[in-house]
Amino acid sequence: MNFTKTLNRIDARLINKLGDAALLDGAPLKGYLQTPWSQPDIGRLPTNLEEPFFVGRESDLAAAVEGSSLVVTTVQGEESFAVIKKGPYQDHRSMVIMILRAI
Repeated sequence: MNFTKTLNRIDARLINKLGDAALLDGAPLKGYLQTPWSQPDIGRLPTNLEEPFFVGRESDLAAAVEGSSLVVTTVQGEESFAVIKKGPYQDHRSMVIMILRAI
């Protein structure tokens, strides 16, 4: 059994079930939106990130470039962002993080 392939399948299932629906330049996808201003004050882990970010599968975010638009549907409604940076998510080979700016 290939461990990396198994993790990629698990990630895909989790994103499909639990991910936030989004449109990247009009194309639908799912991933996880993290906005520092919506974090609870209790039990929060401090991070150096102050910008919102979106994590998704590399295959879904391949077309994202600096300046791309991302519209995410959350429980609070739709939020619009511009992509300001894209890169690998930690050491996870199949996931990508996009640093965003609210528009």
